[in-house]
Amino acid sequence: MSRPTVSVIVPCYRYAAVLEGCVRSVLDQEGVDVRVLIIDDCSPDETPAVAGRLAERDARVEYRRHADNKGLIGTANEGLEWADGDYVVLLSADDLLTPGALARATSVMADAPNVGMVYGRPLLAGQGRPLPEPKGRWRGTDVHRGSDWIRRRCRTAHNCISSPEVAVRTAVQRAVGGYDPDCVHTSDLNMWLRIPPLSHVA
Repeated sequence: MSRPTVSVIVPCYRYAAVLEGCVRSVLDQEGVDVRVLIIDDCSPDETPAVAGRLAERDARVEYRRHADNKGLIGTANEGLEWADGDYVVLLSADDLLTPGALARATSVMADAPNVGMVYGRPLLAGQGRPLPEPKGRWRGTDVHRGSDWIRRRCRTAHNCISSPEVAVRTAVQRAVGGYDPDCVHTSDLNMWLRIPPLSHVA
């Protein structure tokens, strides 16, 4: 059987120092075929050199650079249009994927066609500090009806998702569309609330 394909969008602005680690955490994912889409939003640092080197080294990495700064939402939406895998992940250049994250997320959606978005518990790490070690093992997945998940978010008034821990079925993402440019400060939560009307959440 063919392996799931995942397009990982990496918007980058002034993150040259951490970009290589971010991309490496994607390329090291096992059990999936990844395509890394780096979009440099006109960074004034060494991002072009770092991203260009990464793209030269590995055919799974592709790189674009903006002539003018478009901001995060414009950059993210460009990436969503560029993505063509079975699944899509938006990963900021200062974030890392934990080992096995993409295989776990895609297997949940492969087993449950009505699930369109999967997220997990993120580990928090500071730059220049040792990375936290993932503990325990994957014991299972909670699947929520979309309406129940929205109801819970509204009841708690809490965004339980940081952002890098989300994988979305690309067909669902296409149906939902891009990030809302008029919703600058809560664009991520706005997106998470637009997906559940079309699918379950795990």
